[in-house]
Amino acid sequence: MVGTSKSIITLACLALLAFGSSTAALAGDLDGHSSALAGWTGMVTFDNGSGLAGYVDYAVFTKADFISEFGTGDFSPVDGVVYTYQVFNTGTDAISAKIVGNTAEANSVGWFDALTDGDRIPDNSFFDSGNPTWLFIPNQILAGESSVGLAFTSPYLPTTGGGLVIDGGGLVAVMGLPTPGSVQIPEPASWLLASTGIAAFGWFRRRRR
Repeated sequence: MVGTSKSIITLACLALLAFGSSTAALAGDLDGHSSALAGWTGMVTFDNGSGLAGYVDYAVFTKADFISEFGTGDFSPVDGVVYTYQVFNTGTDAISAKIVGNTAEANSVGWFDALTDGDRIPDNSFFDSGNPTWLFIPNQILAGESSVGLAFTSPYLPTTGGGLVIDGGGLVAVMGLPTPGSVQIPEPASWLLASTGIAAFGWFRRRRR
């Protein structure tokens, strides 16, 4: 009886380990990235109920941090904020496009192949009426595959928005993705000026006491 109990416990532990491994496998490099802007890294899922399903990992970086982490071999940022995404296909339909809704100025859309997983490179990337768009035709993201890193830059800090994932005949909204907002990232000179002003104000207050 003791031997049977030990066997059951051992099998239960192995099952938990297997479950933990499969759960951990869902996390790509962008989800929880330590160099991302605080609060702007994570993962959102999508499912249209007809075979178009998966998740999108995302992370928003400053230009300097993106270059430090991924270099400029495939994608060279222009503006100060870099929006990055990676699409994973867990459904049965092949994914043919990824579109991010954009509410502010954006530039330099492209891709980078510096992530652990990344099966499919987009055939084309461009701005469609201001929306960053990556096409995977005919190089579709098949079931069980993922895209390389998808990126664009903007001078504006992120807000919560959404986008679309498309297969050959359907689409699904993906809500909770970072998109450019209305607040522009301060230039380095502005940061320095603000910091100097704060320091001077503190010194002035101490002198008056």
